[in-house]
Amino acid sequence: MKYSIIIPLYNKGEKVKRAIDSVLRQPVADFEVLVIDDGSTDDSSLYVKTYQDQRVLYIYKENGGVSSARNRGIREAQGQWLLFLDADDELVDDALAIYERMMELFPHSRFLVGNYQQPDCHVTQYWIRHTSHPFLQIWLNHAYPSPRNMLLARSLTNEYGLFDERQSFYEDLEFILRMCRAGEFSYTNQPTGLYHQEENGLSNSAHPVEKEMAYYIPEIIAKRNISLLEKAILYDNIEQEIAWWEGHQEETAFYRKMQKKHFAWYFKQLHWLRQQLHRHGII
Repeated sequence: MKYSIIIPLYNKGEKVKRAIDSVLRQPVADFEVLVIDDGSTDDSSLYVKTYQDQRVLYIYKENGGVSSARNRGIREAQGQWLLFLDADDELVDDALAIYERMMELFPHSRFLVGNYQQPDCHVTQYWIRHTSHPFLQIWLNHAYPSPRNMLLARSLTNEYGLFDERQSFYEDLEFILRMCRAGEFSYTNQPTGLYHQEENGLSNSAHPVEKEMAYYIPEIIAKRNISLLEKAILYDNIEQEIAWWEGHQEETAFYRKMQKKHFAWYFKQLHWLRQQLHRHGII
């Protein structure tokens, strides 16, 4: 089997049907859909179980968080390529065909990154590129891999590990940065995923700081020899968390202290520079 599409599911109700349908519409048929129910307490399972297509597989597990659900999907997957899709998002109708074109252009690439869009955004001029500097492209916002718009060879997870199951917020970023240590990816500005912002989504919910990727940045820095740009991306993540926790003195003080201890003054300047480049439309 070529593709395994992994959908973690927790209390998404009818929305998961929209995600599954977007996979079944793909022009490439060699795939399986692994819906990993992470202990849902609503009627989500009923929507999945209505499918008669044998490529749609429903797997229930006790609640352990989104990273745990994705890891269960990776372990169960039969495909050579892995694609992660959140239960409230969609693939665009020709997503797998776009990835196949990327494979034809860059057959040795094991990490393929599409674009993603919200329903009212459209791109008209498309390109496909390859880079041996993935951290630079992510830092410049030229590519932003995330669940719904990335496809990776299963071999990368064998080499660089699975999702950190302690993390449920920006957990995909920590995983992606490890995959990028392979030193390359191919990317396109053509959307492969459709993002639906949900007011009650995980990223908008109250949670303990220990569930955030940024909480483990000191550990990440201590465990591996990370590059300047990878560290700049981690600094940017702390800035995002500080903005999220605005008004919560304890949490913002925690991250400010982390910045002071683990990041030199020039990371703040790099953060400012990237903001200016974005503001003036350079990136």
